[in-house]
Amino acid sequence: MALRRARSIDRLHTLVADHDLVVTADAPLALALNRRARGARLGDVATTPRNYAKQGLEVADRREMFHEVVQARDLSFKRAATYLDRVLRCWEDTGSAEAILEHDRYASEEMRAVVDIVTGIESAYSLREDVTAPESLDLAVIDADGLSALDRAVLPDTYDEVDAFADAGTFELGSVDLLPSTVSIADTLEAHITADNAGDVGVVLDPAGPVRPLVEATLEARSIPYHTEDELAEHPGLRSFLRAVRLGMTREGLRARDVRGLVAELGLPGRRRDDDKLVSQLEERRLGGLTELWDAMDGLRLGEALERFREIADAPRELTTLVDELGLGDAPLTRELLDALAFYLETYPIERDYSREGVLLASGRDNAYVDRPLVFHVGLGTGWAQTVPDEAWTTPEQRRQREARDLARFGRLLQSGRRRAYLVQDTRRGKPVTPCFHLHEILDRTFERFAELPHDRRRAPEPSTAPGDGFEPDRDLVDVDPEPVETLSSSDLDRLTHCPREWFMDQLVPTTETLWLRRGRIVHAFAELAAQHTDRLDEDTIAELADVGLAAMADLVDPDERPAHRTELELAFRAIRNWLAVNPPEGAVPEGYQPPPPDRQADNLFADHLEVPLERERSERWFRSPALGVHGKVDLVHAPTRLVDWKSARNPDSLPKTVRRARVDEPEDVPRFQPSVYLLHHRSTRPAEDLEFAFVDLLAERTQAIQGGLEPREFTRRLRYTAEPFTEHVASEAAYEHATQSSNKREDVFAAVGYEAYRSYVEGAQLPDFEDKQAALAHPFTEGLIDLAKRKRGDLVKCEDAARGVVKQLVRLRERTLSAGDLDRLADHVDDVLADSATWRSSRFPVPDEVDMDDVEHRDLVLRDLSTHRDRREARHG
Repeated sequence: MALRRARSIDRLHTLVADHDLVVTADAPLALALNRRARGARLGDVATTPRNYAKQGLEVADRREMFHEVVQARDLSFKRAATYLDRVLRCWEDTGSAEAILEHDRYASEEMRAVVDIVTGIESAYSLREDVTAPESLDLAVIDADGLSALDRAVLPDTYDEVDAFADAGTFELGSVDLLPSTVSIADTLEAHITADNAGDVGVVLDPAGPVRPLVEATLEARSIPYHTEDELAEHPGLRSFLRAVRLGMTREGLRARDVRGLVAELGLPGRRRDDDKLVSQLEERRLGGLTELWDAMDGLRLGEALERFREIADAPRELTTLVDELGLGDAPLTRELLDALAFYLETYPIERDYSREGVLLASGRDNAYVDRPLVFHVGLGTGWAQTVPDEAWTTPEQRRQREARDLARFGRLLQSGRRRAYLVQDTRRGKPVTPCFHLHEILDRTFERFAELPHDRRRAPEPSTAPGDGFEPDRDLVDVDPEPVETLSSSDLDRLTHCPREWFMDQLVPTTETLWLRRGRIVHAFAELAAQHTDRLDEDTIAELADVGLAAMADLVDPDERPAHRTELELAFRAIRNWLAVNPPEGAVPEGYQPPPPDRQADNLFADHLEVPLERERSERWFRSPALGVHGKVDLVHAPTRLVDWKSARNPDSLPKTVRRARVDEPEDVPRFQPSVYLLHHRSTRPAEDLEFAFVDLLAERTQAIQGGLEPREFTRRLRYTAEPFTEHVASEAAYEHATQSSNKREDVFAAVGYEAYRSYVEGAQLPDFEDKQAALAHPFTEGLIDLAKRKRGDLVKCEDAARGVVKQLVRLRERTLSAGDLDRLADHVDDVLADSATWRSSRFPVPDEVDMDDVEHRDLVLRDLSTHRDRREARHG
């Protein structure tokens, strides 16, 4: 359908100027016509049927009618509100409140009682039934079809109808402006609205949508006035009161992160690093008077709780008045009572203050006119259309008529403003934004998203750099070069490789001390003790130290979960002792390791408890190598060629996945370079030797450990390092033995082949990279190995199976091995990241396009950078 051209408010004013009174269902239109009145006159130019019937009288509103229903009938708030809403809707639609009782589904005793109560109250509903404009009144009605049946009861038999649409002409919507985000929409509005033109600007949007809070925050930040209604439900003191009482009812098991928002609202000190601590373990000063309020909550009445809270923080006096009006002051404090109070405030808003100056923020669902020269229509989504309920008292034809009236309202709204713009998003959070269905009727076409309409793609304007804009510069700041970073830890390297912005945010945001971090430190403290005093750790001592460890975790562990955590500590401690008993440390610790720096040293709670000395010759050894660009702390230098890392994770990675994540070549989405960084340093102390990095997974086999009989080798992942490229390592005797053993068929066939023949063949053959099993089996190397086996053992079927089995074992070995080439590439990668980080420090830390944002912990202020650190590294190396 073609959209008829709507008459402007100025044109409507001209058409009705000679009448005694103008009636319209649209309150903003009536207000706009009154603002255009010229000369002295008695009363308003325009009004709504509701206001005409009231004749300036103070009558009951919906909230007061609700009070009467609740006081007269024993109904819950939600049930009373539902009854009242249905009666008033029927009254509005049919002109009679009693009409609802003609329908069986509503003809109940309770509904009849509600009808009797509301019809006996003097209100804008009852007065419209009783008041009719006199025939002598020269009356004009704008858009008479938009009046409800109850509205029409006010009208005399004769009046002049004025169509809101022009007799001729159509309106073309034109193109919409597509913007990439809600922030860019707010920025666009900011660029076009100033304190000087605020009174000329209207912004139409979905009041429940995501844009409105951003727009309000933007206007407030720029000190630009806008129309506001300060409601009691939005008072921060009310929100804090309801939150404080709700949290007090579920105090058991609460952690600091659960009350952080409330603590901040009350202006109390808080530390993010304590987020995982139980509230019961927090210092009294961190909670102010909340502890006293919560301790007294059993048996407390709502009125008493409100007065106690007012001793802690500001709470609106209107809330006390409301509680008394509703008769809830002496009601016992329950969750149901708080839910009822919150429901009431949401259903019947109580206005505390308002402003009618500046930018007009109008609802796209409820308005037909915006009386401003410049109007921004923002969103145009599903929240711009009214829902027509399927009520028993309305016929399908009546519902179609109401939908048509809302379509006409929407069409007039789109034409508001002498200048107008339509700011929309095609997608939000990666999903298409659904346009308002009225647009389908207006444009007479079917489409699913805004990008299918005529549009212009826009970006938010660049921030203004005019004098006086932005923050006042700090004249005391000194321009200094950042201190150069010489070394990185493995976790630094992980984050800088995966997402530099995440590493940067980690430097700014304090790390929360989680239960798992605390448990890890406790387990490592026990391992440090066990490395020197394994003989002291009998079963009774382990049980005793598990109690000590649990006590050190008490502020992070729920009381009902403490037995399970104690069991896990005991299992981990026993696993460490048993592993060290079977694998005692040996040999001297190579040079290049020192005790941790003073700021990283801590007392060992278990050594202190047992009153035994710790010399830390092997455990918790620190290394720092500016030449390699890395630093770290090794759990245990177990032997000259072996490092050990104690792991307390319940579900550790498999060894192949651990190796993949430790390699630079196409690492996993989130790399974990710890073993390769530690081995990179350790090989500098043993440059020509093969090395081993052993992960001891203390809790990976909990069930079997509880049942007994778990051998240390069963919870150890041994990552091997070869001091030569893997293609050279394949020819070694160690690789030959690994590939040919553990299978009778392979042992039989390759006993006939022998190592020397195998080595001779491998050294002269072109080798696959052994990264992919299927590719390696299809490589000519495999066929050559089969031919070798058949020549030495005979043309037997098992020779082919054995040779293929050897290739599979070599692939398996590659999956579990870091080679000299792997560490060489890591060393280059560290140099690149250090160089890149120096650049980022003077510009910004990017978020590479290939990063999955679900894997990024800090999504704040994300700015994607097409020129990633990998692009720059490739350019640097050509």
